[in-house]
Amino acid sequence: MNGIMDALVQRGCKVTLISNCRVPSLIPEGVEMIPVNLEISKFKRRLLMGIAAITPGSLIKVVFWYWINYFYKLLIRNNMNEKPVVFFEYFDTFIGYILKKGRFEGGCIMDMHGLADLEYLHMKNLSAMAIVLNQFKLYATSWLDRKKFESVDYLIVLNNLFKEYMCVKYDFLSHDKFIILNDGVSVALTKQSINWSLKSDIINKYRLSRSCKLVGFIGSFKNMGGVPDLVRSFKLIHDKYDNIFLLLVGDGEDMPTVMQLISEYGLQKKVIVHGRSRYEDLSTFYDLCDIVVCPDLMHPFNNMIVHTKYYEAIYGAKIVLNGAFDSVMEFNGADKYSVNFRPSDVCDLALKLNFALDNLNSLTAKYLGNKEEIFRNFSYYSHVKSLIDLYSTYYDE
Repeated sequence: MNGIMDALVQRGCKVTLISNCRVPSLIPEGVEMIPVNLEISKFKRRLLMGIAAITPGSLIKVVFWYWINYFYKLLIRNNMNEKPVVFFEYFDTFIGYILKKGRFEGGCIMDMHGLADLEYLHMKNLSAMAIVLNQFKLYATSWLDRKKFESVDYLIVLNNLFKEYMCVKYDFLSHDKFIILNDGVSVALTKQSINWSLKSDIINKYRLSRSCKLVGFIGSFKNMGGVPDLVRSFKLIHDKYDNIFLLLVGDGEDMPTVMQLISEYGLQKKVIVHGRSRYEDLSTFYDLCDIVVCPDLMHPFNNMIVHTKYYEAIYGAKIVLNGAFDSVMEFNGADKYSVNFRPSDVCDLALKLNFALDNLNSLTAKYLGNKEEIFRNFSYYSHVKSLIDLYSTYYDE
């Protein structure tokens, strides 16, 4: 969301964000923020969406009168009740749905970066109770999604693969309801400079010599993110090289598994677990690493979309290894921007790590010359044009 707003501002658009955000520094410069001033707990959000899922569309206006009235008055006070509004987060799309069923006369545009069925159907290591609960969540969110999509004016999706999936799953959706707006390199990343003090501190803290080689991961340790597989692959190849380290920057649900593997394999002296970092220091970590790995596992969602961290990595890192997902292979055939490996294949990832380490100089020279082309083709700045074009149709009418 921030990448999209920042790019719109850079293109000279007036951007207004209605949000509960309490940290203004998190909002891109140039974005006008209107506070919601309404605290809604996570439990209450889930409860409201669950009620909406089982409430007939004809009764939404009655059941959710308070919420419709509250947000509609907020739009009126800011002269936005007849303008197109983008609803980004999942709960926000619920607000868009009830407003559309109520009094909202403007355009309802929902940003869909994921779908519940792709998440709930493929979760792993669940207890019997969790499986039952997951099925309930799946049915409830699927019902609600169908209702939202029946009332929406436009849907923002990441690419054509996602659009085709949506059109098959929800056969009432027509192709002209979709706006393609992929993730990409943020304008903020292009403005980052190396934090030499941080870089020096990390080198000194972990006693990294000039001759050492650093394989890195920077991101969230998500359930399907594949960080444990990266540790398993590193274990297969680290003995072949002198002075090689694995740097893991981030945190998340797979952290316990990662720490267990490091201990089990005796890699405490070879794997550096740095923890969370600021986004403002992303370029510094890219500069530290000789190779950055995006180890996402094979999963229908991963196969359908390209994660932001991949675009950021191919823009900022020297060499990137990534899964050969269908979405990535649309533009990364013949390893054009990064080195492909078979997702969820530990041995193939290890082989590609070997290949990259054995060809560091030639691969670095190959990929470092791609920055301008990557920003031109894969940045939020270029991708937001589709949203600008959509807005222009509203104001031209």
